[in-house]
Amino acid sequence: QEIGKAVVQVQNLTGATGDAAEDIAAAALAMSSTFGKEFKDITMAANAMSKQMGISVVEALGLIETGLAAGGDASGEFLDSLKEYPVFFKQMGLSAQEATALLTQMGSAGVFSDKAVDALKEADVALREMTKTQQDALRGIGLNVEAIMTGLRQGSLTTFDVMQMVSGKLNEIGDNSPAVGTAIADIFKGAGEDAGLQFLKTLQDIDLSYDGIIANMTEAQKAQLELS
Repeated sequence: QEIGKAVVQVQNLTGATGDAAEDIAAAALAMSSTFGKEFKDITMAANAMSKQMGISVVEALGLIETGLAAGGDASGEFLDSLKEYPVFFKQMGLSAQEATALLTQMGSAGVFSDKAVDALKEADVALREMTKTQQDALRGIGLNVEAIMTGLRQGSLTTFDVMQMVSGKLNEIGDNSPAVGTAIADIFKGAGEDAGLQFLKTLQDIDLSYDGIIANMTEAQKAQLELS
């Protein structure tokens, strides 16, 4: 009966039918049991990732499963972020795997993802606009604005690439430097101030690869992934 109800929910939410709906329901139920998350939240997150990032629901479930096993929900916001922000992650130049890796590492580091993601959203908009204010802020921390603008225009750089470049400079300059304060205020805006300088300084070291998620998992986490 439980599986039957779950299949109906999957059909209504995703449009999947037959064996596909049953496979999705079974996977989401297993994850719900293993990780203690609501079935509906899991399927909604997977559906949002699928629709907005161009992957199948099954692929999305696999990424969610890995993220949960790796401790990505330590802040309790992993699934909410996947439901709410997939369009933004795609706009920022991240694939579904990279977005999962980003959220997983933020979650396992104890960063509240709503504040962190809001900071990234602000930076994405600011870097796309690239007004004189942003250009001056980037120059103030020693970055080559012309090269960055060319890279963004040609597609060789994503806005997240630039955020990591900014993060690298924030690590080189003293925390109390006016240039650091200006970069935070003019690129990451108020959300960046809320997220905190220490979070912004970690962006340069975030590994966006799927293999990176697995490599950083403990044996217990890997065992839980196998269990689910």
